[in-house]
Amino acid sequence: MMMTVTHGARRDDSFPVGLTQQSPTREFRVPYAFLRFVYVAMIALDVLLILATLLWDLGFDLPRGFGQLDLEQEGNFATWYSSALLLIAGSTALMIAFSAPIVRDKARWHFPVWMAGGFVFILLAVDEMLEFHERMGVWFSERFAGSPWLTPGLYGVFDWLVVLLPAIVVFVVGASTVIRSWLAFHPVSRNAAALGLACWIGALCSEFIQAQLFRVNIVHSVEGAIEEGFEIVGTTLFFFAFTQLLSTNRDRDARSGLDSRLDH
Repeated sequence: MMMTVTHGARRDDSFPVGLTQQSPTREFRVPYAFLRFVYVAMIALDVLLILATLLWDLGFDLPRGFGQLDLEQEGNFATWYSSALLLIAGSTALMIAFSAPIVRDKARWHFPVWMAGGFVFILLAVDEMLEFHERMGVWFSERFAGSPWLTPGLYGVFDWLVVLLPAIVVFVVGASTVIRSWLAFHPVSRNAAALGLACWIGALCSEFIQAQLFRVNIVHSVEGAIEEGFEIVGTTLFFFAFTQLLSTNRDRDARSGLDSRLDH
């Protein structure tokens, strides 16, 4: 079963189930009006969580229960929301993997590239809840603490930045390649994904500042809010890019399949 996003409210704007050339599977249609509602809800939650985290960081005495909105705490609503964003973005990437190839001359790479991308997002969602990267940082710190090649400011939980630096570089290079090669034909998705990647790079830079791997003149109390804010905004932009790409791709295939049937 494949998800298709239909644009517009009129019945003429949708296409019958099962008319795509590339896939004979049945399709589950998602009204575009509902998708717009999801976008607005995500933006509102992003702003609310970033604002709540910033107020906590600045020392405001917020009412009881607002800790659920603090992105820097663990095991609360904010953590669940951040993980859920990654999960649905990854699931959307998997849907793209099973759709028709986006770039015809790279068709053989379409499935593995988008499957890999989807699984990366899902793994990040699991890590967001279980904190594997932070545990890895603690493990690394316990074994290599005091090494002369580590910056004196590096401590404890942030050591994952050193351990996972090769994987971070591979992801940034791979994501940049996908944006440049697979999303070039769709400016909205390309621009949103590029902004999403820039936000994630900003989040990593904020982590490096918190770890004191390099020094920047910034109010240290708000570093966490900046880092977490970049992270969830970046994920939201990736979700927007993927859903826009998926809807465009499926609409194109549906029109192609309908035209082919009408010709016969």
